[in-house]
Amino acid sequence: MSIGRSGRAATIDGRWLITFADLAAVMLAFFVMMFSMSEVDTEKWDGAVNAINRSFDPVLKEAPAVRPQAERNLEVVAAEPATNLAYLAGLLERQVRTRPVLERASISLLPGQLIISFPRGALVDNGDKITREGRSALFILSGFFAGIDNRVTVIGHARALPVDGRSAWNYALGNAVLVSKALEKAGYRRPIEALGYGAERNDPVLPPGSKIDVDGRIDVVLVEDSPAS
Repeated sequence: MSIGRSGRAATIDGRWLITFADLAAVMLAFFVMMFSMSEVDTEKWDGAVNAINRSFDPVLKEAPAVRPQAERNLEVVAAEPATNLAYLAGLLERQVRTRPVLERASISLLPGQLIISFPRGALVDNGDKITREGRSALFILSGFFAGIDNRVTVIGHARALPVDGRSAWNYALGNAVLVSKALEKAGYRRPIEALGYGAERNDPVLPPGSKIDVDGRIDVVLVEDSPAS
């Protein structure tokens, strides 16, 4: 109650408080409903709780990591299956048809292996350097390999002795290492195995009658499993 100018007592209407209280209750109920419908990220929540606990309890220590008791852990050593090779062969054949820098490549699908074969001159020049077309081809392959989990091996082949006096095996392995490093430089980040086969070995990969001659051939091989972790 208050006194107006006329000297009469004036009554203050407090009914607006009821409307305000109803509005506040409705808003509170709305936000409670929104919170109850949201999904809490349990990993972040547990991390925040652990961080707070460590801050306020310096004695608290993290549990020691569990270490394997055996010399070898079969769950780690065993290879895990990766992308289907027949599916990858179809994708790579499309790349070969549509990319001019890959036109000299040959795709071979064998049991457990998908082989992209190049004549040496398609990737490496006579000065043991990757050619410009070779860099472009390996850049495309590195981008393709980055999206799959299959293990990658590069194999160099040689039958005749090179003119610089190196052994056929040394020549073949050098080509494989050169190409594997070029794949890594192009952006591929997983381990690559490099192998060389010289004159004393028959071609251990492709069957007789393959399109590309064995001498100087470089194979980029995808296998069915993932790289060992």
